[in-house]
Amino acid sequence: VHQYTHANGVSMADDMSFEMRVRGLSLVPGNPIPTGGAGAHVVKARVRNGSEWSPLLETSITVNVNAAATANLAVTELMYHPADATGGEGAFTDNDFEFIELTNISSGTIDLAGVTLADAVTFAFDAAPPAAKILPPGARVVVVANPAAFAARYPGSTAVIAGAYSGNLSNSGEQVSVLDGTGAVIRRFTYTDDEPWPVDADGSGAGMVLNAAADLDHTVPFNWHASAALNGSPGMPDHVAAPADPNGDPDGNGLTNFHEFAMGGTTPPGFVMEPVAEQAGAVHAVFRFRRNLAAGGLAFEPQACDDLVAWDPAKLVYVKTQRQADGTAVVTYRSALPADQLPGRFFARLRVR
Repeated sequence: VHQYTHANGVSMADDMSFEMRVRGLSLVPGNPIPTGGAGAHVVKARVRNGSEWSPLLETSITVNVNAAATANLAVTELMYHPADATGGEGAFTDNDFEFIELTNISSGTIDLAGVTLADAVTFAFDAAPPAAKILPPGARVVVVANPAAFAARYPGSTAVIAGAYSGNLSNSGEQVSVLDGTGAVIRRFTYTDDEPWPVDADGSGAGMVLNAAADLDHTVPFNWHASAALNGSPGMPDHVAAPADPNGDPDGNGLTNFHEFAMGGTTPPGFVMEPVAEQAGAVHAVFRFRRNLAAGGLAFEPQACDDLVAWDPAKLVYVKTQRQADGTAVVTYRSALPADQLPGRFFARLRVR
């Protein structure tokens, strides 16, 4: 339809002309329709005019959700150097089994719309299905390198998969960034395959797990550990609950339930004099203890002194951590001074909290 109207209001064209009016109608009050809680919802609606119904309209809405931010989103597991493919897993390379797991660490539902992975690998959550973008409290979402390889290694997995990222995670370490919709940093850290980062995550089959699903500084190596489970646990909790009676000692061995839980058994810490390879073979006082890799949110602090009073963590120096097949790890510290410079009495203890 075309019409040309002169400035004085006179129609100057031969095309059809018409007069259009818009009439406003009052809304009919009705009962609100519950959405079923926070998150993404599909709303379908149509209007009846007498006996005739309008076409069905459909739209998606999100209600009662928070934007992703540092306070509510954490990277909780990184499989940067997976184990090689086994005979039943097909002709995939180790890189194909990589994944990154993110967790909602808050008490509210969050929306990952606009969130991206950057630097080491790239991915936009806007391309993810709705179930992978709206995370209820405690929910986890996984971004993988190769969906087919993931399915081969984790058959029957219930993990929520957001999609496949572009690129690969370096086996020797690089920067990983999680950005919000404005490009601001939610999480950014650079991992390496050297101590004090968990070196057992470098090709042995373990993932690199955050010590707790909490707002921990991702840049601190000691806030990470090798996974207790072989090949990690994508989309699943990495830690088990602490004992209900932490101060109990039902076996009467002098170790509380809490300490046995933290150390993954009844083996007490050991303290010996021996050469330390990392110190050119010089003899040091060496302190070793086990930690339960499935015990999350715990801080292990070895301390030493010469008077049983002034306990000082600075008198011991971290050496290495070695993951064990039983889901524990042996952690080794040495005295800051060589054995021939230590006082006549030298004590060590392990503080766990």
